[in-house]
Amino acid sequence: MYAFGRRTIKTAISVMASLFIANLLGLEPAVFAAVAAALSIQPTNKRSMRYAVEQIQANMAGAFIGVVIAMFFGVHLYTVALAIIVVITITNLFKWKDSIPLSIVTVIFIMEAPTEDFLFYAWNRFLITFVGVVVSGVINVTLLPPKYVTHLRRHYEQALKLLIVYISKWQADGVFHLKEMNGLKDVIQRTHQFEQWMREQSKSEVHPKGYYKGLHIESSKNELLSDFLLVTEHYSRISWTEEDRSKSQEQIKGLYEYVLAVMAHTHLPQGYGIDLAWWKEIYLRNPDSSIEQSYIEILAALGRMEKRLRRYNRYVSKENKISLLTEENRWLAWKWRW
Repeated sequence: MYAFGRRTIKTAISVMASLFIANLLGLEPAVFAAVAAALSIQPTNKRSMRYAVEQIQANMAGAFIGVVIAMFFGVHLYTVALAIIVVITITNLFKWKDSIPLSIVTVIFIMEAPTEDFLFYAWNRFLITFVGVVVSGVINVTLLPPKYVTHLRRHYEQALKLLIVYISKWQADGVFHLKEMNGLKDVIQRTHQFEQWMREQSKSEVHPKGYYKGLHIESSKNELLSDFLLVTEHYSRISWTEEDRSKSQEQIKGLYEYVLAVMAHTHLPQGYGIDLAWWKEIYLRNPDSSIEQSYIEILAALGRMEKRLRRYNRYVSKENKISLLTEENRWLAWKWRW
């Protein structure tokens, strides 16, 4: 859906800029700089800065190991393998796991250099990789900063449409359809990734008062929707009596209204509440052990939903309005910088 996005554009620009700078400085082969730049683009500014520092450290370690092993033991198939083992061990020791691919590339680039004037070629190839890492880091931070709030809202809109279809088909057919359920689960998974990136991005910026409260409310949508799906999934595995079926359907419809209100970012229905006592009563007087786990999962999910809905309602009541999360992760928005 977002295959052609900011990260794609930044990767292309980083590769192009790295090739240009490497050629400008006379560093050959310039393609090494392009490889380093392509490997260094990250989804958040904070991760990009951390990753760039780690890549530079791992690159230096890889260059040093490659030079030392090549000078003392020569360049052979087994010495290249030995250098790779040593560099992986060191990067793991210093917890630079994300930098392992580039450090291995650096070792191979350096040990592949001609034996005559080896140090010159090794230094040249280290600089090429260094250029690629630095260029990608600068571009990732300064150009087209990510706007995860926009992506989140698009996913929430998609989830809202799927949720309406999901419940509409249940009311028409009496069953919860797997197609819409799987579609909602897929949206939840993608939204969760954007939430993680947004939280990580937020730590590298200064935000106005109330931003993190709004961020918490935004992320509660995903959690509520996930628990609602869990309830309906286990609900469909239970064989209900006619009397209990009517009551349980009312409960599901009530839950749907609450989730719908939060997803649409509106006030909860008047006198909202989850009847946990009724669900516990049904669980205790049901002797079928084969569906006991389904009741336990439902009760656990309902307990989490009740807490989140209560928190959401307090937030709305305190603010006396629905306060949307409007800050868009603007790295260069100087009015929010220290």
